[in-house]
Amino acid sequence: MIIILKNKTYLKFGYLFIFIIIFPILIFGEKYKVSYLGIPVVDVEITESVLPNNSIKILYHTKTNKYFYSFYKVDNYYELILDPNYKKIESYKKEIDQKDFSQYYEVHFKNDSVYYSNGIKKMCLSPVQNMLGLIIELKYYDVEEINNVLIEHEGIFYKSNIQKVPKRSNKLQTTYRIYTKNVRGKKVLKETDIYSWKIADSTAMKEVTYSNVDHSIIGARFRFGKLTLSAKRVE
Repeated sequence: MIIILKNKTYLKFGYLFIFIIIFPILIFGEKYKVSYLGIPVVDVEITESVLPNNSIKILYHTKTNKYFYSFYKVDNYYELILDPNYKKIESYKKEIDQKDFSQYYEVHFKNDSVYYSNGIKKMCLSPVQNMLGLIIELKYYDVEEINNVLIEHEGIFYKSNIQKVPKRSNKLQTTYRIYTKNVRGKKVLKETDIYSWKIADSTAMKEVTYSNVDHSIIGARFRFGKLTLSAKRVE
């Protein structure tokens, strides 16, 4: 079940926040501005750190900017723990505080099982990624194509294929396009936050652009239907 927004205006602006997950993957600390029709609407701040066991912790904060905060509040935190090689997810949690909706959710991956904070358990052969983890992985591995990456997203499992987009005018950048396909599973949440709603959907176009100089993410695009959202790193 998705969040039911009260009118079409809220629905249109709700799509803006789906795109947020595409961008927040930068070492130590980076900031992005997410825009719609060229207008910045969301600020994103990300930190990356190494835990004592060498696992990787990604923490990011997404918040509607001061011009849109009163109209459509978003003030959400997401935490992702990856293995030291960035190849699989170990845990994920989110704390949601957005317009007319709040939520706390955790999921842990251990011994070929997935444990959800609502008590549900599912079997799944490792390694498993999620969309954010996959984008982080691409940051550190230069590949032409990756096929059949297993992604878990709130109870549903997807197969993901990633393809390098042919080089455009700027040879200092590399762009990957991410394709997903639902293979099995049911949602474990009755409702979810606006960014989690369509992020893994097979009908959504997802592109991420990396720097060939320092391998950081410099931008991204998300298109769902006629809506196109973009994000740029704040220099």
